[in-house]
Amino acid sequence: MDGQELRKQCLALAGAGEEFPFGGEVSVFKVAGKMFALCSLDDEPLQLSVKCQPDLAVQLRAGHPAIVPGYHLNKRHWNTITLDGSLPDQMVSEMIVDSYDLVVASLPKARRPKLPAMRRVVPVLALTGLLAAGGCSGPAGSQAARHKSPPASYYLALGDSLARGVQPDASGTSVKTAQGYADQLYALLHRKQPGLRLVKLGCTGETTATMIHGGICSYPGGSQLADALTFLRAHRSRVTLVTLDIGANDPETCLTATSLGALASCGVRFVPRAIANLKTIVARLRQAGRHVRMVAMNYYLPALAEWRNGLTGRLLARLGELATNGYNTLLTNVYRDYAVRVANVSGAFHTSDFSPDVRLPGLGSLPRNVAAVCHWTWECASSPRGPNQHPNQAGYQAIARAFLAAGA
Repeated sequence: MDGQELRKQCLALAGAGEEFPFGGEVSVFKVAGKMFALCSLDDEPLQLSVKCQPDLAVQLRAGHPAIVPGYHLNKRHWNTITLDGSLPDQMVSEMIVDSYDLVVASLPKARRPKLPAMRRVVPVLALTGLLAAGGCSGPAGSQAARHKSPPASYYLALGDSLARGVQPDASGTSVKTAQGYADQLYALLHRKQPGLRLVKLGCTGETTATMIHGGICSYPGGSQLADALTFLRAHRSRVTLVTLDIGANDPETCLTATSLGALASCGVRFVPRAIANLKTIVARLRQAGRHVRMVAMNYYLPALAEWRNGLTGRLLARLGELATNGYNTLLTNVYRDYAVRVANVSGAFHTSDFSPDVRLPGLGSLPRNVAAVCHWTWECASSPRGPNQHPNQAGYQAIARAFLAAGA
């Protein structure tokens, strides 16, 4: 693809224009005043910068040496592509359109250009596997013809640290891993959907309030919800699944209460606020993705581990189970009001089952629900790794299978 063809493709998009804010050598292509492509059209080889969803940007860079983090741009959200012939022209075209779509989706409705009835047939990430590594000859185009990838579709994982797959490391610090439930669910789904791509927007420590308004993790749109809505609008017909876990980090919820006083206050003070925020979150997600399959989870109870701490601990575990059961019922009611399926993670962790006793090495005989928390999380682990409420790999697998059973 040469400079004139690149200009032609950019300007063919609805409402697109070319400007030269950095001098006459650099073409900046914009829609409604916002840049979606940047290129010096006289360079050899051409270097094109386009916007890209962060997780997908990383995947593209990993698979193609010609794609690197954006030069002099936000490297999380922009890629720079060297058009050295190693990428098919069709793939470059799709990355341009993908960038344009992301920018358009971020615009207020009144400023969005009217798009033609026909849009892309093959999205950008369907092209990332076109170039086979080694053992192939002939031009990129002929390789593309022989190695067509299935059309890309997207699994969007939203929520808190569980959606990120956090676990404690050897020093006890909670770190992101590739063993979370979203990763394991994606691996299961990818077997039958080879074009599926995983996009994780979850944020460690996220509450229902910060998911709406931001304040913990950095997002281009200001909040996780804003970025999720932008992604859904930009890839409306290709998002096949959205998963959600949110609510466990809201202040003093029953899920993390470790004292009777905190447990007593959670229902009156914080649960109604969390449920109101959840309604806002789910309503907006459903509006942006009216026909998208959405599955949310209820919660297991890490505080069941308190059972091991004498009579007071057992009372706390019993009361916590009742409160969590009530909280999960409220979550379920909200989800069902918006046609969101519910993964019964509470059931998978046997949260309400205090019998029969299960013997675990080093912990002795425990009720089934307590044993599940000790076996599938780091809550009963010794210091410095524990206690930590996050699941281990086996626990995340149990959550993934609960999502699968719910229709993910």
